[in-house]
Amino acid sequence: MYIHIPWCVKKCPYCDFNSHESRNHNGDIPEHAYVDALIADLELATPKVWGRKIKSVFFGGGTPSLFSAESIDRILSHVRMLTPLEFNAEITLEANPGTVDAANFVGYKQAGVNRLSLGIQSFNNDNLKALGRIHDSEQALKAIALAMNTFEQVNCDIMYGLPNQTLKDAIQDAQTALQLNPAHLSFYHLTLEPNTPFYRTPPSLPDDDASSDRQIEIEHLLVDPEGELEELAHIYENRGLPKDLALQVAKHMHDRDPLEAHLRDELGQFEHTKAKPVQAAIASAISFTIGGFVPFLGAFAPSLGAKAWSIVLITLVGLVGTGIVSARTAGAPVFRTTLRIFVGGSIGMAITAGIGQIVHLSGI
Repeated sequence: MYIHIPWCVKKCPYCDFNSHESRNHNGDIPEHAYVDALIADLELATPKVWGRKIKSVFFGGGTPSLFSAESIDRILSHVRMLTPLEFNAEITLEANPGTVDAANFVGYKQAGVNRLSLGIQSFNNDNLKALGRIHDSEQALKAIALAMNTFEQVNCDIMYGLPNQTLKDAIQDAQTALQLNPAHLSFYHLTLEPNTPFYRTPPSLPDDDASSDRQIEIEHLLVDPEGELEELAHIYENRGLPKDLALQVAKHMHDRDPLEAHLRDELGQFEHTKAKPVQAAIASAISFTIGGFVPFLGAFAPSLGAKAWSIVLITLVGLVGTGIVSARTAGAPVFRTTLRIFVGGSIGMAITAGIGQIVHLSGI
């Protein structure tokens, strides 16, 4: 059974439902008269559906949470009297995070509501503002916490394909919703319906391919939220990394920033997963040249005199260049990689120079 409450605080620019604004909440809503009309309508319809068991009741809108708990209780009392409502029927009431009230939530539960559906839509304030919502992210989080403390069954509606929404925004919304762990999540693509402000003046929306990407990523998170690590490792392995190293890199990136790791990998932005044959060849050539030149320099530096310092300087610059190119090729931190190569090469030069000095002094 669907029961419609048509009033809301502010009509959203994408909404084409039968809903009407009431800017001062209950002040200009004919709540009692409307409840009377609903009950009268139910009494007229009962003979037509007599004998059918009612397994669920859904209060939609509009914003049903604008109605008092007493009104919801009165409606449900007549539903129980006039229809064969099952004992364990699911009774859902939609609520706007901007109109939640702890006392009302308790009253709704006492009236028989056992499932609350929150129109969150997004946890991103910019996206919420673009949608014309009356709540912000903080109110959304508080509403979910209050609902989950009051009801065993809580649903959160989330939208994607929003004006100027990025892929990262969409996945962040999905991840936030999953972390909160309500009993149910509903994801909807924003559509431009006729007779709405968004239809008359369309906002900037992601194209079909971008929206499809958002849907695929959200579905991936919902179906297997723990599977990203394995997927990342598999992709790294396919791109040339050994299996053990691929798993280590995936775990490191996932632990550091799961969202960023998943996004960058899906978008192909991980430098160390992309083949760069030219840079790799340059790095190998420089490494080979310097690797062979360091012991040569160490061995003959004593006999070169002052010229040796110029060669040493050039070699050290070469070590720095090798570190930078190698780091860029591997997608590793440039400073750390360059420092390691520089220190390692310098130590190698010092050791071989010492051996060369011994050889030179001994006259061998």
